[in-house]
Amino acid sequence: MKKPFFVLIFLCAFCIIRAQQTPVLPLPNDIIRSTGAFDYSKEMEVKIMRGDEGTKQVNKQLLAFLSAKKVNVISSSPNTVYLNLQKEKTLTTEAYELNITPHQITITGATNAGLFYGMQTLFQLMNADTSKQIACMQIKDAPAFAYRGMHLDVSRHFFGPDVIKQYLDVMGKLKLNYFHWHLTDDQGWRMESKKYPRLTEKGAWRTEKDGSRHGGYYTQEEIKEIVQYAKERFITIIPEIDIPGHSSAIIAAYPEFGCYPDSIQVPNTFGIKENILCPSDATFRFLADILEETTNLFPGRYFHIGGDEVPTKQWEQSERGKTYAAAHNLKPDAFHALFIERMQETLSSKNKDLIGWGEILETSPAKEITIMSWRNTKAGTEAAEKGHRVIMTPRTFCYFDYPQDWDDEKKGIYMTYLPLDKAYSFNPLDKIKSKEAQKKIWGGQACVWTEFIEDTETLQYQIFPRIVAMSESLWTNNSGKNYADFEKRLKSQKNYFVKEKELPPVDLIRFKPKK
Repeated sequence: MKKPFFVLIFLCAFCIIRAQQTPVLPLPNDIIRSTGAFDYSKEMEVKIMRGDEGTKQVNKQLLAFLSAKKVNVISSSPNTVYLNLQKEKTLTTEAYELNITPHQITITGATNAGLFYGMQTLFQLMNADTSKQIACMQIKDAPAFAYRGMHLDVSRHFFGPDVIKQYLDVMGKLKLNYFHWHLTDDQGWRMESKKYPRLTEKGAWRTEKDGSRHGGYYTQEEIKEIVQYAKERFITIIPEIDIPGHSSAIIAAYPEFGCYPDSIQVPNTFGIKENILCPSDATFRFLADILEETTNLFPGRYFHIGGDEVPTKQWEQSERGKTYAAAHNLKPDAFHALFIERMQETLSSKNKDLIGWGEILETSPAKEITIMSWRNTKAGTEAAEKGHRVIMTPRTFCYFDYPQDWDDEKKGIYMTYLPLDKAYSFNPLDKIKSKEAQKKIWGGQACVWTEFIEDTETLQYQIFPRIVAMSESLWTNNSGKNYADFEKRLKSQKNYFVKEKELPPVDLIRFKPKK
């Protein structure tokens, strides 16, 4: 039976009012308001009703937040926050329930990730509140998409461990759960290798046009520390070792893995480079060794091998390429598929799943390979229809290195710009009609390429506030999104995600197309 039109209008209006009264980003999916408020102006108590060691770690973060807010936490307070790890597991993995009554706040989750996300909602309610009183409500919330990602390229410009941790802090606050760490490219190799030390001795550094030296890398101990830091925020790190293209830094360090014996320098210009890895027993042994080292550092199940923008000229023209083609009865244009196949075999043997950019779909990869669609949504749609799991990251919606408007100095470098409202409109399921194909869309991701992002201030300027819009596009059901309300909630949390002293003086709502 169809609902009367006036009822639909009322329901829509109720949803908008409900959201406006709940200054949380991303917006929870089910909120029921009630009368009264939880008053914590004097003190409160924190208790774990049911939990484990992981719950204790979550509890530490709750106590640290309350301490920073100068909330007096004492035993036997009439105002109590309960953390409850569900025994029956009726909630999904990342779902949570937040119930606020006049004297009690209960956060319930089937997992510690759910408890953590419930705490992020509570923290934002407290941050927006100035009277230390939170309105009573019940929130039942779960993400729209299982994969909610942020990417960072540290090859073009290097950012140290402290910056990576700040990045992860913001991701955790926004319930983003996958960090795609682009560790290698033509312009620099950023991960310490014990077996191949020249990767960082030479491959991690380049001489700029002005004669200055740029570079850096993460030691294996630093990587382990960052992986643990991410784990505490329920973020899985996906490392990317880009092959067989985007490999100039590798070849600069070890020319024997390239197509020509000549030594090259790590490039100080950007764009697609012709130097690519050449197939050989030595090259594949090197890659197997690197995957062994890398997978030992990153315990997550997923590994990104790039696989994009692979020029074939050197494979076709070099003696090494011709020799390998003749010996294995292959044409050079089959080398790309060979690299993907070999990497898939190696990663599968380590119980890892391979992710690659949309171009690897042209190599007819195995169905268990995940496709990351970046040029547009076409490759992702095609991959989903073929049975691949897909992460959508179309550049016109998701590339945060694009300028936020044409007033920026980067006008003309990029083909377009990406204002806040367009980033907010991103929907990974857009234009996918097939229900079966929709099931294959794992989620979405914003990408931050750093060719023209040289320092932390510029990095923050490019990311904010679009990262907040991306989080809502991936967490909140599309039917519950409302841009005007998003802007209001964004203002209420303006200095929460990055402290004011750390964030450039930017008006968060200025990024709109000029008329």
